[in-house]
Amino acid sequence: MCGCILVAVISRNDWAVIFANTYQSNTEGTIRTMLRTTALMAVFLLASIHPFASAQAAPVAGRVTIKVLDPTGAPIPHARMRIVPYPLALSLKLETSSEGVVDVPLSPGPYEIFVQANGFKPASQKFEVAANTSQMVTFALRLGEGSLVFLTSTRSPDEQEVWQLENALWKYVADLDVRNYEASWAKDAVALRQEGYYLFGQKDVATWLRRYEAGKLELDEYSLGPIEVRANGNAAVAYYSVKTLWLDNLGRGTPKWVRVAHTWTKIDGHWRLLGEDISE
Repeated sequence: MCGCILVAVISRNDWAVIFANTYQSNTEGTIRTMLRTTALMAVFLLASIHPFASAQAAPVAGRVTIKVLDPTGAPIPHARMRIVPYPLALSLKLETSSEGVVDVPLSPGPYEIFVQANGFKPASQKFEVAANTSQMVTFALRLGEGSLVFLTSTRSPDEQEVWQLENALWKYVADLDVRNYEASWAKDAVALRQEGYYLFGQKDVATWLRRYEAGKLELDEYSLGPIEVRANGNAAVAYYSVKTLWLDNLGRGTPKWVRVAHTWTKIDGHWRLLGEDISE
């Protein structure tokens, strides 16, 4: 009877309080258990991941200086090169400076460099890069067969300068750099194209490069040689052949050989291209 009386006196609100307290107690216990489990899992994961993360840390890159020389030991500017495997961080077009060198950071590992320059035989060299080191890789290129390649060490300062300008001119063409290409010409320049027509003046002679730029054509490959340069006073001439491979936006193109005859004139102490004759 006492038990019946006891149950009778527990109101609905009292039952709610008892249920809530019981639920809260169970919930808090569950939460504490979950937190302890989560903390243990985190410690386990960190302990297992840490050695792997340390092992996978990026290695310190090595520094490689590539020097390209002609048979006399003179530097070859604008020598083009390809590195295998190719580092994604590097520019797609690697070439030597006016001093014949280029510096590249490379991750540790084996590499091979392929070098080519106008009028010289291509060359390649394998080497190994170690972490956090510097090294020099030197190429002494040989003349191309039957080439009358211009050697800077055997020419006058004016002839050396014109040779550098010829290389720079084709660099502007490869980069579709219309502004610098146009600035290389004298204002009263004249050019004869292989199709048989003439172009007159700075703006006119650069028309073809603007057309290629608008058509999104890309000079994928070019090589000059053999070349001869003669300078006398304020006049100079350069004769050479050039092989070009222009690609359209679908990657299609056909290699083409042409002969180039350039006449340069010195205006206010600076060489400017005065005449051009291109023929097949």
